[in-house]
Amino acid sequence: MKSLKFLLVFLFLFPITVWAQQEQSVLWKISGKGLKKHSYLFGTNHVAPYQELQQFPKILKIIKNTDKGLFETTPSSPIKLDSTLEKKMNPPLDEIFTREEYEIVDDFFSKTMYGSIKPHNHNADLLAMLYVVMTMKDNPKAAENMTFDYWIMKFMSEDLKKEIFPLDDLNLAYLHLSELTTPRGMAVAMVNLIQDIGLTGKYLETEIASYILTLKADLKLKEVSLDKRMSERNQLWLPKIEEQIKSGSCFIAVGAGHLKYEIGLIQLLRKEGYKLTPVKLKRKEN
Repeated sequence: MKSLKFLLVFLFLFPITVWAQQEQSVLWKISGKGLKKHSYLFGTNHVAPYQELQQFPKILKIIKNTDKGLFETTPSSPIKLDSTLEKKMNPPLDEIFTREEYEIVDDFFSKTMYGSIKPHNHNADLLAMLYVVMTMKDNPKAAENMTFDYWIMKFMSEDLKKEIFPLDDLNLAYLHLSELTTPRGMAVAMVNLIQDIGLTGKYLETEIASYILTLKADLKLKEVSLDKRMSERNQLWLPKIEEQIKSGSCFIAVGAGHLKYEIGLIQLLRKEGYKLTPVKLKRKEN
């Protein structure tokens, strides 16, 4: 579980993309408005295994040629939570799980790269745990392999020695989360997922298959969306993206849902005067 803190992604904002016939690339070049270098906006799938990314050499080349990376969250994302809120959202695990539930969850994590939850009983991050369970249930390979988001982040920061930056303010995310659910609610959801009760991820199979094979999606750029949280999150990200792309070439990797609709980052950046052009991607033939 040593990497759980790095996987803090907001389940309550997790985008579920529906594929349709009008598909577009999920990789877009950002230019214009006086930019000295091109940047790139990439719509990821949070449960797609990273090996599939190797089938698109053009993306890897672009990642290598950019100066820095921008992600929803990063391992170094600053978290300065109010101590009362932090304790409220992350009580000791043995206080929110029954004895039977605790063993179920511990057995699940012990079989993954994260290991037993017992050493982290008093300092575990419930939201990160829930996200890990969700991704592993949606894609069993995730238990052994990294997903797109995490691999790109790790590749850029560790292998290429490039700087990476977060878009999200985790303090605000925790504040929203505390208003939406309770630690016990997250604990029950986690156990239900592990036991295949409720959401099992099967509804995503078609979506993931389409995404992996083509790296295309129906982004519905001219359609209206009433997703208030998605809109607010994109608006908060916009000035951070502008700041980074003005100072150098940036590879921006966020969930594909953040590219969709009129409220998405593609249209928001266009409204600010930037030119966004879809990048054609070709899958490598084996």
